[in-house]
Amino acid sequence: MFSAQVYDFNLSEKVSTSGKLNYLYPLPDNSERFLLSLDLCRVMVDDILKACGQLSSEELAQENVTSASPWYELWLYNAKDNTQQLVAKTPEGNMVTEAVVMQESLQPHQYIANKTFSTGLDVELANDQAASVHIRSVYDFDGEDISDGIANLSDPSLTPADKLPARFLRIVRGVPMPPAEVKNIPNTDFGRSRNQLMREILGYTPIQPDGSVKVKIPANIPFALSILDINGQRIGGRHRQWLTLKAGESLECHGCHEGNSQQPHGRIDAQAPSINVGANGGEAFTHATVNIMPMQGQTMAEADAMVNGLAQLSADIKYKDIWTNPNISTINSNIHYAYQLLETPIPTGSECFDNWTAYCRIQINYIEHIQPLWELSRTVIDEDSAELIEDNTCTQCHSVYDNDNLARVPAGQLDLSATNSSDEPDI
Repeated sequence: MFSAQVYDFNLSEKVSTSGKLNYLYPLPDNSERFLLSLDLCRVMVDDILKACGQLSSEELAQENVTSASPWYELWLYNAKDNTQQLVAKTPEGNMVTEAVVMQESLQPHQYIANKTFSTGLDVELANDQAASVHIRSVYDFDGEDISDGIANLSDPSLTPADKLPARFLRIVRGVPMPPAEVKNIPNTDFGRSRNQLMREILGYTPIQPDGSVKVKIPANIPFALSILDINGQRIGGRHRQWLTLKAGESLECHGCHEGNSQQPHGRIDAQAPSINVGANGGEAFTHATVNIMPMQGQTMAEADAMVNGLAQLSADIKYKDIWTNPNISTINSNIHYAYQLLETPIPTGSECFDNWTAYCRIQINYIEHIQPLWELSRTVIDEDSAELIEDNTCTQCHSVYDNDNLARVPAGQLDLSATNSSDEPDI
Protein backbone atom coordinates (compact mmCIF):
# COMPACT_ATOMS: atom_id res chain seq x y z
CA MET A 1 0.00 0.00 0.00
CA PHE A 2 1.24 3.49 -0.77
CA SER A 3 -0.02 7.04 -0.54
CA ALA A 4 -2.28 8.04 -3.38
CA GLN A 5 -1.80 11.19 -5.38
CA VAL A 6 -4.53 13.70 -6.09
CA TYR A 7 -6.11 12.39 -9.27
CA ASP A 8 -7.18 14.60 -12.14
CA PHE A 9 -9.26 12.41 -14.40
CA ASN A 10 -10.67 14.20 -17.45
CA LEU A 11 -11.81 13.59 -21.02
CA SER A 12 -8.70 14.99 -22.67
CA GLU A 13 -6.90 12.85 -25.26
CA LYS A 14 -3.53 13.97 -23.91
CA VAL A 15 -1.41 11.68 -21.75
CA SER A 16 -2.73 11.79 -18.18
CA THR A 17 -0.20 11.13 -15.46
CA SER A 18 -3.11 10.02 -13.27
CA GLY A 19 -3.66 7.05 -15.54
CA LYS A 20 -7.02 5.98 -16.91
CA LEU A 21 -10.10 5.21 -14.84
CA ASN A 22 -12.60 2.80 -16.40
CA TYR A 23 -14.87 1.99 -13.45
CA LEU A 24 -15.44 3.02 -9.85
CA TYR A 25 -17.52 1.14 -7.27
CA PRO A 26 -18.06 2.44 -3.71
CA LEU A 27 -18.03 -0.33 -1.12
CA PRO A 28 -21.41 -0.35 0.68
CA ASP A 29 -19.94 -0.47 4.20
CA ASN A 30 -19.46 3.24 5.06
CA SER A 31 -15.69 2.73 4.94
CA GLU A 32 -15.16 5.37 2.22
CA ARG A 33 -13.35 2.78 0.12
CA PHE A 34 -13.71 2.38 -3.63
CA LEU A 35 -12.88 -0.36 -6.12
CA LEU A 36 -11.16 1.14 -9.14
CA SER A 37 -10.60 -0.32 -12.58
CA LEU A 38 -7.41 1.66 -13.10
CA ASP A 39 -4.76 1.76 -15.79
CA LEU A 40 -1.58 3.29 -14.39
CA CYS A 41 -0.01 5.87 -16.65
CA ARG A 42 2.21 4.15 -19.20
CA VAL A 43 3.42 5.51 -22.52
CA MET A 44 5.24 4.38 -25.64
CA VAL A 45 8.40 6.31 -26.45
CA ASP A 46 9.64 5.30 -29.90
CA ASP A 47 8.00 1.85 -29.42
CA ILE A 48 9.53 1.44 -25.97
CA LEU A 49 7.14 1.04 -23.01
CA LYS A 50 7.84 3.36 -20.07
CA ALA A 51 6.05 4.41 -16.91
CA CYS A 52 5.04 8.06 -16.85
CA GLY A 53 7.00 8.56 -13.64
CA GLN A 54 10.19 7.93 -15.60
CA LEU A 55 9.61 11.03 -17.72
CA SER A 56 9.36 14.72 -16.98
CA SER A 57 6.31 16.76 -17.99
CA GLU A 58 8.33 18.21 -20.90
CA GLU A 59 9.26 14.72 -22.13
CA LEU A 60 5.64 13.54 -21.85
CA ALA A 61 4.56 16.39 -24.12
CA GLN A 62 6.85 15.40 -26.99
CA GLU A 63 5.30 14.14 -30.24
CA ASN A 64 6.99 10.73 -30.09
CA VAL A 65 5.21 9.93 -26.80
CA THR A 66 1.84 8.17 -27.05
CA SER A 67 -0.37 6.40 -24.54
CA ALA A 68 0.22 2.65 -24.24
CA SER A 69 -2.57 0.16 -24.79
CA PRO A 70 -4.94 0.03 -21.79
CA TRP A 71 -4.07 -2.43 -19.04
CA TYR A 72 -6.77 -2.05 -16.41
CA GLU A 73 -6.19 -3.71 -13.06
CA LEU A 74 -8.26 -3.72 -9.89
CA TRP A 75 -7.27 -1.31 -7.14
CA LEU A 76 -8.76 -0.46 -3.75
CA TYR A 77 -8.72 3.24 -2.84
CA ASN A 78 -9.26 4.39 0.77
CA ALA A 79 -10.52 7.97 0.90
CA LYS A 80 -10.05 8.22 4.65
CA ASP A 81 -6.26 7.93 4.62
CA ASN A 82 -5.74 8.66 0.91
CA THR A 83 -4.07 5.32 0.16
CA GLN A 84 -4.58 2.62 -2.42
CA GLN A 85 -3.48 -0.96 -2.97
CA LEU A 86 -3.49 -3.41 -5.83
CA VAL A 87 -6.26 -6.00 -5.45
CA ALA A 88 -6.08 -8.00 -8.68
CA LYS A 89 -3.17 -7.94 -11.11
CA THR A 90 -3.81 -9.20 -14.63
CA PRO A 91 -1.42 -10.62 -17.21
CA GLU A 92 -0.64 -8.42 -20.20
CA GLY A 93 -3.36 -8.65 -22.82
CA ASN A 94 -6.10 -9.08 -20.19
CA MET A 95 -7.80 -6.51 -18.02
CA VAL A 96 -10.33 -6.06 -15.21
CA THR A 97 -12.86 -3.57 -16.54
CA GLU A 98 -15.21 -3.50 -13.56
CA ALA A 99 -15.97 -5.20 -10.26
CA VAL A 100 -18.63 -5.18 -7.57
CA VAL A 101 -18.84 -6.55 -4.04
CA MET A 102 -21.65 -8.96 -3.22
CA GLN A 103 -22.89 -9.09 0.34
CA GLU A 104 -26.08 -9.72 2.25
CA SER A 105 -28.62 -6.98 1.69
CA LEU A 106 -30.07 -5.11 4.64
CA GLN A 107 -33.22 -4.34 2.67
CA PRO A 108 -36.32 -6.02 4.16
CA HIS A 109 -37.83 -8.94 2.26
CA GLN A 110 -41.11 -8.11 0.60
CA TYR A 111 -43.87 -10.56 -0.25
CA ILE A 112 -44.86 -10.42 -3.92
CA ALA A 113 -48.61 -10.93 -4.01
CA ASN A 114 -48.97 -11.16 -7.79
CA LYS A 115 -47.05 -10.66 -10.96
CA THR A 116 -46.52 -7.50 -12.94
CA PHE A 117 -45.05 -7.41 -16.41
CA SER A 118 -43.00 -4.27 -15.90
CA THR A 119 -40.77 -4.48 -12.86
CA GLY A 120 -42.24 -7.25 -10.69
CA LEU A 121 -41.53 -10.95 -10.43
CA ASP A 122 -43.64 -13.82 -11.66
CA VAL A 123 -44.83 -15.78 -8.63
CA GLU A 124 -45.38 -19.03 -10.55
CA LEU A 125 -41.86 -18.91 -11.96
CA ALA A 126 -40.45 -18.01 -8.55
CA ASN A 127 -42.14 -21.02 -6.95
CA ASP A 128 -40.47 -23.23 -9.57
CA GLN A 129 -37.07 -21.60 -8.94
CA ALA A 130 -37.22 -20.50 -12.56
CA ALA A 131 -37.07 -17.37 -14.71
CA SER A 132 -37.80 -16.55 -18.34
CA VAL A 133 -35.87 -15.14 -21.28
CA HIS A 134 -37.42 -13.38 -24.27
CA ILE A 135 -35.30 -12.55 -27.32
CA ARG A 136 -37.20 -10.48 -29.87
CA SER A 137 -35.08 -11.79 -32.75
CA VAL A 138 -31.79 -13.66 -33.00
CA TYR A 139 -31.35 -11.96 -36.39
CA ASP A 140 -31.06 -8.57 -34.66
CA PHE A 141 -27.44 -7.46 -34.29
CA ASP A 142 -27.37 -4.06 -32.59
CA GLY A 143 -30.48 -2.99 -34.47
CA GLU A 144 -29.42 -4.37 -37.87
CA ASP A 145 -31.27 -7.22 -39.58
CA ILE A 146 -28.75 -9.87 -40.71
CA SER A 147 -31.46 -12.07 -42.26
CA ASP A 148 -33.32 -11.85 -45.54
CA GLY A 149 -35.92 -9.78 -43.75
CA ILE A 150 -38.11 -10.55 -40.74
CA ALA A 151 -41.27 -10.09 -42.84
CA ASN A 152 -40.11 -12.79 -45.28
CA LEU A 153 -39.00 -15.26 -42.60
CA SER A 154 -42.15 -14.92 -40.50
CA ASP A 155 -44.45 -15.57 -43.48
CA PRO A 156 -44.90 -19.38 -43.74
CA SER A 157 -46.02 -19.06 -47.35
CA LEU A 158 -42.74 -17.38 -48.33
CA THR A 159 -40.22 -19.25 -46.18
CA PRO A 160 -40.75 -22.92 -45.27
CA ALA A 161 -39.20 -24.06 -42.01
CA ASP A 162 -36.28 -25.90 -43.63
CA LYS A 163 -35.15 -22.60 -45.20
CA LEU A 164 -34.98 -20.75 -41.88
CA PRO A 165 -31.33 -20.13 -40.84
CA ALA A 166 -31.86 -20.32 -37.05
CA ARG A 167 -33.98 -23.22 -35.78
CA PHE A 168 -33.13 -23.93 -32.15
CA LEU A 169 -31.71 -22.28 -29.06
CA ARG A 170 -29.38 -24.26 -26.81
CA ILE A 171 -28.85 -23.02 -23.27
CA VAL A 172 -25.83 -24.16 -21.26
CA ARG A 173 -24.67 -23.43 -17.75
CA GLY A 174 -21.19 -23.02 -16.34
CA VAL A 175 -20.16 -25.75 -13.91
CA PRO A 176 -18.64 -24.24 -10.73
CA MET A 177 -15.02 -25.23 -10.24
CA PRO A 178 -13.88 -25.99 -6.67
CA PRO A 179 -10.74 -24.30 -5.30
CA ALA A 180 -7.52 -26.21 -5.89
CA GLU A 181 -7.15 -26.88 -2.15
CA VAL A 182 -10.52 -28.68 -2.21
CA LYS A 183 -10.03 -30.64 -5.44
CA ASN A 184 -7.26 -30.21 -7.96
CA ILE A 185 -8.82 -30.89 -11.35
CA PRO A 186 -6.21 -31.85 -13.99
CA ASN A 187 -6.24 -29.91 -17.25
CA THR A 188 -6.87 -33.14 -19.14
CA ASP A 189 -10.41 -33.17 -17.72
CA PHE A 190 -11.23 -30.11 -19.83
CA GLY A 191 -10.19 -31.47 -23.21
CA ARG A 192 -8.38 -29.31 -25.76
CA SER A 193 -10.05 -26.00 -24.81
CA ARG A 194 -9.59 -25.38 -21.12
CA ASN A 195 -10.79 -21.78 -21.52
CA GLN A 196 -14.34 -23.10 -21.97
CA LEU A 197 -14.11 -24.87 -18.59
CA MET A 198 -16.89 -27.37 -17.89
CA ARG A 199 -20.47 -26.88 -19.04
CA GLU A 200 -23.77 -28.66 -18.79
CA ILE A 201 -26.67 -28.40 -21.21
CA LEU A 202 -29.82 -26.92 -19.68
CA GLY A 203 -31.86 -27.84 -22.72
CA TYR A 204 -33.18 -26.84 -26.12
CA THR A 205 -36.13 -24.85 -27.43
CA PRO A 206 -37.29 -23.96 -30.96
CA ILE A 207 -36.68 -20.51 -32.42
CA GLN A 208 -39.81 -19.04 -33.99
CA PRO A 209 -39.83 -17.98 -37.68
CA ASP A 210 -39.31 -14.28 -36.83
CA GLY A 211 -36.23 -15.24 -34.80
CA SER A 212 -37.93 -14.76 -31.44
CA VAL A 213 -37.59 -17.04 -28.42
CA LYS A 214 -39.37 -17.05 -25.08
CA VAL A 215 -38.55 -19.88 -22.72
CA LYS A 216 -38.52 -20.90 -19.07
CA ILE A 217 -35.05 -21.43 -17.59
CA PRO A 218 -33.60 -22.27 -14.16
CA ALA A 219 -32.92 -19.29 -11.92
CA ASN A 220 -29.74 -18.34 -10.07
CA ILE A 221 -27.31 -20.09 -12.40
CA PRO A 222 -24.86 -18.72 -14.99
CA PHE A 223 -26.11 -19.50 -18.48
CA ALA A 224 -25.07 -18.82 -22.06
CA LEU A 225 -26.85 -19.15 -25.40
CA SER A 226 -26.10 -20.86 -28.71
CA ILE A 227 -28.03 -20.46 -31.95
CA LEU A 228 -28.42 -23.77 -33.82
CA ASP A 229 -29.35 -24.70 -37.38
CA ILE A 230 -31.71 -27.47 -38.50
CA ASN A 231 -29.02 -30.10 -37.70
CA GLY A 232 -28.48 -28.84 -34.17
CA GLN A 233 -25.11 -27.31 -35.09
CA ARG A 234 -24.13 -23.94 -33.64
CA ILE A 235 -24.09 -21.07 -36.13
CA GLY A 236 -22.42 -17.73 -35.54
CA GLY A 237 -20.01 -16.89 -32.76
CA ARG A 238 -19.78 -18.43 -29.34
CA HIS A 239 -21.62 -16.60 -26.55
CA ARG A 240 -18.79 -15.89 -24.11
CA GLN A 241 -20.64 -13.89 -21.46
CA TRP A 242 -22.63 -15.48 -18.66
CA LEU A 243 -26.12 -14.28 -17.79
CA THR A 244 -28.08 -15.02 -14.64
CA LEU A 245 -31.62 -14.32 -13.47
CA LYS A 246 -33.21 -14.54 -10.04
CA ALA A 247 -36.29 -16.63 -9.38
CA GLY A 248 -39.36 -15.07 -10.97
CA GLU A 249 -37.40 -12.63 -13.11
CA SER A 250 -38.13 -12.09 -16.80
CA LEU A 251 -35.42 -10.80 -19.14
CA GLU A 252 -36.12 -9.32 -22.55
CA CYS A 253 -33.44 -8.39 -25.04
CA HIS A 254 -33.74 -7.22 -28.62
CA GLY A 255 -31.25 -9.65 -30.08
CA CYS A 256 -27.54 -10.30 -30.33
CA HIS A 257 -24.44 -8.20 -29.89
CA GLU A 258 -21.06 -8.16 -31.61
CA GLY A 259 -18.10 -8.36 -29.24
CA ASN A 260 -16.40 -5.33 -30.80
CA SER A 261 -19.60 -3.28 -31.07
CA GLN A 262 -19.65 0.23 -29.63
CA GLN A 263 -23.43 0.12 -29.16
CA PRO A 264 -24.85 0.05 -25.59
CA HIS A 265 -25.45 -3.47 -24.36
CA GLY A 266 -27.32 -4.65 -21.29
CA ARG A 267 -29.30 -1.43 -20.92
CA ILE A 268 -32.73 -1.91 -22.46
CA ASP A 269 -33.47 1.82 -22.59
CA ALA A 270 -30.22 2.62 -24.43
CA GLN A 271 -30.02 -0.08 -27.10
CA ALA A 272 -31.03 0.38 -30.71
CA PRO A 273 -34.71 -0.17 -31.62
CA SER A 274 -35.62 -3.79 -32.31
CA ILE A 275 -35.79 -4.90 -35.92
CA ASN A 276 -38.84 -6.98 -34.93
CA VAL A 277 -41.73 -4.55 -34.54
CA GLY A 278 -44.08 -7.44 -33.79
CA ALA A 279 -47.67 -8.09 -34.76
CA ASN A 280 -50.60 -5.88 -35.59
CA GLY A 281 -52.96 -6.39 -32.69
CA GLY A 282 -56.05 -8.43 -33.45
CA GLU A 283 -54.65 -9.84 -36.70
CA ALA A 284 -52.92 -13.14 -37.33
CA PHE A 285 -49.34 -13.00 -38.51
CA THR A 286 -49.17 -12.66 -42.30
CA HIS A 287 -50.33 -15.88 -44.02
CA ALA A 288 -49.99 -17.73 -40.70
CA THR A 289 -52.46 -19.74 -38.64
CA VAL A 290 -55.49 -18.02 -37.16
CA ASN A 291 -55.24 -20.21 -34.05
CA ILE A 292 -52.72 -17.78 -32.55
CA MET A 293 -54.02 -14.22 -32.51
CA PRO A 294 -51.27 -11.91 -31.22
CA MET A 295 -51.59 -8.66 -29.34
CA GLN A 296 -50.11 -5.44 -30.67
CA GLY A 297 -46.33 -5.57 -30.91
CA GLN A 298 -45.99 -9.18 -29.77
CA THR A 299 -43.33 -11.39 -31.28
CA MET A 300 -44.24 -14.87 -32.42
CA ALA A 301 -42.67 -16.28 -29.26
CA GLU A 302 -44.75 -13.95 -27.06
CA ALA A 303 -47.94 -14.83 -28.89
CA ASP A 304 -47.16 -18.54 -28.62
CA ALA A 305 -46.53 -18.20 -24.87
CA MET A 306 -49.79 -16.28 -24.45
CA VAL A 307 -51.86 -18.94 -26.23
CA ASN A 308 -49.99 -22.20 -25.52
CA GLY A 309 -48.09 -21.35 -22.34
CA LEU A 310 -44.46 -20.49 -21.74
CA ALA A 311 -42.13 -22.84 -23.62
CA GLN A 312 -40.17 -25.27 -21.50
CA LEU A 313 -36.67 -26.58 -22.16
CA SER A 314 -36.36 -30.05 -23.61
CA ALA A 315 -33.53 -32.56 -23.46
CA ASP A 316 -34.23 -33.44 -27.10
CA ILE A 317 -34.24 -31.15 -30.12
CA LYS A 318 -37.90 -31.02 -31.09
CA TYR A 319 -39.94 -28.97 -33.56
CA LYS A 320 -43.63 -28.99 -34.43
CA ASP A 321 -45.11 -26.57 -36.94
CA ILE A 322 -47.59 -24.31 -35.13
CA TRP A 323 -47.60 -21.40 -37.59
CA THR A 324 -48.46 -22.67 -41.07
CA ASN A 325 -52.00 -22.08 -42.26
CA PRO A 326 -52.89 -25.33 -44.09
CA ASN A 327 -55.31 -23.40 -46.32
CA ILE A 328 -52.40 -21.37 -47.67
CA SER A 329 -49.25 -23.50 -47.54
CA THR A 330 -47.99 -26.98 -46.68
CA ILE A 331 -47.45 -27.97 -43.05
CA ASN A 332 -43.74 -28.43 -42.26
CA SER A 333 -42.43 -31.80 -41.12
CA ASN A 334 -41.79 -32.45 -37.44
CA ILE A 335 -38.25 -32.77 -36.09
CA HIS A 336 -37.28 -34.92 -33.12
CA TYR A 337 -33.63 -35.69 -32.38
CA ALA A 338 -34.06 -37.93 -29.33
CA TYR A 339 -31.32 -39.13 -27.00
CA GLN A 340 -33.45 -42.22 -26.33
CA LEU A 341 -32.87 -43.34 -29.92
CA LEU A 342 -29.11 -43.55 -29.46
CA GLU A 343 -27.56 -47.02 -29.73
CA THR A 344 -24.87 -45.90 -27.30
CA PRO A 345 -25.24 -44.73 -23.66
CA ILE A 346 -27.53 -41.70 -23.43
CA PRO A 347 -26.28 -38.52 -21.72
CA THR A 348 -26.64 -38.38 -17.96
CA GLY A 349 -29.67 -36.44 -16.76
CA SER A 350 -31.64 -36.44 -20.01
CA GLU A 351 -34.41 -38.50 -18.38
CA CYS A 352 -35.03 -35.68 -15.87
CA PHE A 353 -36.78 -33.62 -18.54
CA ASP A 354 -39.77 -35.96 -18.58
CA ASN A 355 -40.80 -34.11 -15.42
CA TRP A 356 -38.82 -30.88 -15.67
CA THR A 357 -37.45 -29.13 -12.62
CA ALA A 358 -35.01 -26.26 -12.28
CA TYR A 359 -32.28 -28.79 -11.45
CA CYS A 360 -32.42 -30.74 -14.71
CA ARG A 361 -29.05 -30.90 -16.48
CA ILE A 362 -27.64 -32.84 -19.42
CA GLN A 363 -24.09 -34.05 -18.83
CA ILE A 364 -22.11 -35.35 -21.78
CA ASN A 365 -18.65 -36.79 -21.11
CA TYR A 366 -16.28 -37.95 -23.80
CA ILE A 367 -15.37 -41.34 -22.34
CA GLU A 368 -18.93 -42.39 -21.44
CA HIS A 369 -20.95 -40.83 -24.26
CA ILE A 370 -18.83 -39.63 -27.19
CA GLN A 371 -16.14 -42.30 -27.61
CA PRO A 372 -18.65 -45.19 -27.92
CA LEU A 373 -20.03 -43.47 -31.03
CA TRP A 374 -16.75 -44.17 -32.86
CA GLU A 375 -17.03 -47.90 -32.15
CA LEU A 376 -20.70 -48.16 -33.08
CA SER A 377 -21.05 -50.67 -35.93
CA ARG A 378 -21.69 -49.01 -39.28
CA THR A 379 -21.61 -51.98 -41.61
CA VAL A 380 -23.34 -52.37 -44.96
CA ILE A 381 -24.73 -55.90 -45.46
CA ASP A 382 -26.02 -57.37 -48.72
CA GLU A 383 -29.69 -58.21 -48.15
CA ASP A 384 -29.64 -61.27 -50.37
CA SER A 385 -26.34 -62.94 -49.46
CA ALA A 386 -25.98 -61.43 -45.97
CA GLU A 387 -22.35 -60.76 -46.88
CA LEU A 388 -20.46 -57.74 -45.66
CA ILE A 389 -20.19 -55.11 -48.39
CA GLU A 390 -18.30 -52.46 -46.46
CA ASP A 391 -17.57 -51.46 -42.88
CA ASN A 392 -17.81 -47.73 -42.18
CA THR A 393 -17.24 -48.03 -38.45
CA CYS A 394 -15.06 -45.07 -37.46
CA THR A 395 -12.41 -47.13 -35.69
CA GLN A 396 -11.90 -49.27 -38.79
CA CYS A 397 -9.61 -46.49 -40.03
CA HIS A 398 -9.03 -44.34 -36.95
CA SER A 399 -7.21 -46.77 -34.66
CA VAL A 400 -3.61 -47.77 -34.04
CA TYR A 401 -4.16 -51.44 -34.95
CA ASP A 402 -5.67 -52.91 -38.12
CA ASN A 403 -7.91 -55.98 -38.40
CA ASP A 404 -4.84 -58.23 -38.22
CA ASN A 405 -3.79 -56.53 -34.96
CA LEU A 406 -0.79 -54.94 -36.65
CA ALA A 407 0.35 -51.52 -35.53
CA ARG A 408 -0.30 -48.65 -37.93
CA VAL A 409 -0.65 -44.89 -38.13
CA PRO A 410 -4.40 -44.15 -37.89
CA ALA A 411 -6.02 -42.30 -40.78
CA GLY A 412 -5.41 -38.59 -40.47
CA GLN A 413 -3.27 -39.42 -37.41
CA LEU A 414 -6.56 -39.44 -35.48
CA ASP A 415 -6.98 -42.31 -33.03
CA LEU A 416 -10.60 -42.76 -31.92
CA SER A 417 -10.20 -46.08 -30.15
CA ALA A 418 -10.86 -46.56 -26.43
CA THR A 419 -7.19 -46.54 -25.43
CA ASN A 420 -5.14 -44.21 -23.30
CA SER A 421 -3.78 -41.17 -25.09
CA SER A 422 -0.05 -41.35 -25.90
CA ASP A 423 0.16 -37.58 -25.20
CA GLU A 424 -1.99 -37.59 -22.08
CA PRO A 425 -1.82 -41.07 -20.47
CA ASP A 426 -4.27 -39.99 -17.75
CA ILE A 427 -7.15 -39.99 -20.25
